[in-house]
Amino acid sequence: MEKTVHIPVLPEETLRLLDVAEGDKVIDATFGGGGFASFIMRRGGRVLGIDCDMEAIERGRARFAEEIADGRLTLVYANHADLGRVAVEAGFDAAAGIVMDLGVSSDQIDDAARGFSFSKDGPLDMRLDASRGMTAAEWIATASETDLSRVFKEFGEEKNSKQIARAIVRARGESPVTSTSRLASVVETAAGRWRSGRNPAVARIFQACRYLVSNEVGALEAALGAAFHLLMPGGRLVIISFESITDRIVKQAFARHVWRREALPQGGWSEWRGEAPAVERLTRRVVTPSDAECRANPRARPAKLRACRRLADADTFSTHNEQGGVP
Repeated sequence: MEKTVHIPVLPEETLRLLDVAEGDKVIDATFGGGGFASFIMRRGGRVLGIDCDMEAIERGRARFAEEIADGRLTLVYANHADLGRVAVEAGFDAAAGIVMDLGVSSDQIDDAARGFSFSKDGPLDMRLDASRGMTAAEWIATASETDLSRVFKEFGEEKNSKQIARAIVRARGESPVTSTSRLASVVETAAGRWRSGRNPAVARIFQACRYLVSNEVGALEAALGAAFHLLMPGGRLVIISFESITDRIVKQAFARHVWRREALPQGGWSEWRGEAPAVERLTRRVVTPSDAECRANPRARPAKLRACRRLADADTFSTHNEQGGVP
């Protein structure tokens, strides 16, 4: 009987852009439920799966024991911030493809004990790696009002960050803010209650706390820095993000590496402009889920996909031709 695995968002679009061929080495830098890894292996690819959540790694080892045994899948418990080191150690330093599905997985959201969901009461944890670092509750209990406000504005893009920070300091003086429901209530009281549904400020504050305790922005920037260099020429990088902050980081990273050719009026020069290694965009515009996918999986709605392909090394683009052409 075929095993059941998590179906990720934008699966068809991701697999089309990865264009996996038999024997390709592909890195799934955010393994999660193993959905992308499963699809890649069905197309003949070999996968290095990385995840900082030990529960995800343990589930993957159980679900894909056969694939691990025959070498089609290598699972490593690590943060994608360490992508460069992990890939080299696993022999995936010339990858045909890399995929990153950023944010929190459905397994993590649905587990109230992880503290990611404000619709389920649970301990205010929010660590992607539950084995290390301070919890959101510990940070909220000790951070100054200034730091709370700064993080809410920077990582949550919350316009009412100051008044929410002030409300949290006042609330923790009365009793500790240690549960998701308590934090959601304090935020909603400060930001204003809506007649239907939660005030969006609650989601933004939860996002900010999660980014802070799991260093998600720093981890993504480190992973992107490594990813471009790990790809072999022609290798493809596909990234799915769910929040404007991470999508903006990905967009800007792609832009810094995009191949630009400049011909000078004097004739003859064709120069590379941008950071090495050079890439070309495979998605001219951000790719979003179809209406049908959003109806089947409402959590897919905010997903944004961007992809690029690595070209040859940048120095091959800096050339001079006396006839005025490009070799």
